[in-house]
Amino acid sequence: MIKIKGYSIWLEPKGSQKRVLDNLVSNIAAQYSVDKFAFHVTLLGGITGEEKVVKARTVSLAASLNPFLVELTDMVAMEDIWQKTLAIRAKQTEHLMEANRKAQRVFSIGNADYDPHASLIYAENMPYPQRNAVIKQLDSGIYSVSFPVESIHLYRTEGGIKDWTHLAEFRFG
Repeated sequence: MIKIKGYSIWLEPKGSQKRVLDNLVSNIAAQYSVDKFAFHVTLLGGITGEEKVVKARTVSLAASLNPFLVELTDMVAMEDIWQKTLAIRAKQTEHLMEANRKAQRVFSIGNADYDPHASLIYAENMPYPQRNAVIKQLDSGIYSVSFPVESIHLYRTEGGIKDWTHLAEFRFG
């Protein structure tokens, strides 16, 4: 089972766009018998510390940010802590990258590489034929999706995916 520790800050779409993208992730998870999660682009992960301190810093971060657009671009297969992850890259716009730099400063995580993306599935040891099947079933329009971001979401991402908990949403400015 995939397990991580700490907290993460996510960027999420809103309204009908969120429902469509959450359903996409849920359908893929059901098809491959893995845990589902909310569709998101992680702004910063691996945050540790006391929850009240993490929340206070997240409030501060949100206050320092202005609304911007997240633009999805192309599919990527990632081999990392999640071993076999399929994701859609997010365009490295100045606003998105600056938001990540601010998050790293607020949480004293210095100069961490940031490859913004929206994961579609987290699966251990997912064979390439299965990965390719997921890619083939996707509507190519998903690669040109963009969504406005006016808030950040704080999640406790301790344990396995089904243990992840949405703690709060913080609006920008």
